[in-house]
Amino acid sequence: KFYPESSAPGSRFPLESAQDLDVGSNSLRTYLLSVNEHFFLDIQTRSDGSKFAELVLQNPLDREQQSAHQMVLTAVDGGAPERSGTVQIDITVLDANDNAPVFDQSFYRVRLAENAPKGTVVIKLNASDLDEGSNADITYSFSGHAPIKVRQLFSVDSETGEIKVKGVIDYEKARMHEIYVQAKDKGPSAVAVHCKVLVNVLDKNDNLPEPVYAVNVSENSAAGTVVMTLNATDLDEGTNAQLVYSHTLYTSEKTQELFSLDPNSGEIKVKGVIDYEESQSFEMHIQAQDRGTNPLSGHCKVTVFVTDLNDNYPEVTIKSLKSSLTEDVAVGTLIAVVSVSDRDSGANGECTHILFSPGEQRNIFFVIPL
Repeated sequence: KFYPESSAPGSRFPLESAQDLDVGSNSLRTYLLSVNEHFFLDIQTRSDGSKFAELVLQNPLDREQQSAHQMVLTAVDGGAPERSGTVQIDITVLDANDNAPVFDQSFYRVRLAENAPKGTVVIKLNASDLDEGSNADITYSFSGHAPIKVRQLFSVDSETGEIKVKGVIDYEKARMHEIYVQAKDKGPSAVAVHCKVLVNVLDKNDNLPEPVYAVNVSENSAAGTVVMTLNATDLDEGTNAQLVYSHTLYTSEKTQELFSLDPNSGEIKVKGVIDYEESQSFEMHIQAQDRGTNPLSGHCKVTVFVTDLNDNYPEVTIKSLKSSLTEDVAVGTLIAVVSVSDRDSGANGECTHILFSPGEQRNIFFVIPL
């Protein structure tokens, strides 16, 4: 007999009745069931006095703990001497999808060299399910937490759980990737479980050293002011030695709005309003590429430091004022507190206090710098 493990306690399973050719008190009197933890017998009497038995589930079945049960059913008559017959009941517990897959780890940490070829196996995940059949047949996929960038760089094999390289792994763009994967069985009402794979990218020496330049430019420099002229050289000749200058992705949009780069001459010029009080430096990452077939390129970084001009007036605020004085007021009495600030820096931002008043009053009042 086959009973599903999802059967609830109290479920009834009819048993085939025993046959006794005798009649009266010598006929079938009752049934007995061998001792077990899960079933008991419910013996009922028909209207003609004959008896039949039903197997009743007392405690829940769990296929993962015990997939089969064996019991002995005994039919006893009422004669003297008493006679009986037995039959073995074999019960097979059918699987229910009552177990979710389980990863052997909830968190994995792996290392991956940058520029690893497409198809490189990063890690093979392993999840197991205590059920059987389709209830234990697991599929793997990205979970909803996996960002688009990760899906562009990696793939997950739905059957094997292998995570493979799909895109270009670049240490200079990202030193670490977090991959969120889910496992789900193919049974009804399946529940997904999740794990996280942390991929640490190992750097390779795939970048040439970049020359670094530092130059100064005064704030409020007129548009067209030349900041510097780049001078890259190429030992080839003809178009293979003709260079084109351009900003790389690492140069911010704001910097490109304030400075222009001539692609042919390499001249960097001011084209916007440079304000020291807004930003004191800018970084430009520039590429020089030749015009040859299969062009080659080099890179450099230019840091532009903005020098301050004395283009801000001191701001004066009177915080308190004594509006009247008695003629016998003591020398040194505080009359007013004046707050002075200047947005410039260095000497351009240092303020001195001068009292402007008629000649006689200069002998009466004085200013104390704070």
